[in-house]
Amino acid sequence: MENGKHVYCEKPLALTWADAQEMMEVEKKTGKKLASGTQWRYNTAPMEMKRMFESKGIEFYIDSPTNQQFPILTQEQMDALEGQIAFEVWDKLPDGRFITRFATSWATPIEHIDILARFF
Repeated sequence: MENGKHVYCEKPLALTWADAQEMMEVEKKTGKKLASGTQWRYNTAPMEMKRMFESKGIEFYIDSPTNQQFPILTQEQMDALEGQIAFEVWDKLPDGRFITRFATSWATPIEHIDILARFF
């Protein structure tokens, strides 16, 4: 984060509470995002979501093999999703598009990915 990058950590985020607190302080100081998660390789929803974004021609900020995907969206795409689909905006790119974060859980049914696809 101190080098100007967002950070995604595999769980556990840190080995001690003090280290985790320090990482969160750096997140606040730098304004960059810190996220922690699990690979979720047994769940098909994350990769279905990734394939859906790819099939719509949507680029990714990073290639994530996890339950979190980071598509780059336009303001118009985000406006269509607003209030309908939960997602997080991470950063605005120089070209005016946005780095976004979408996440699935162990309980996300494939039907929810199909609903998301209707917005693109």
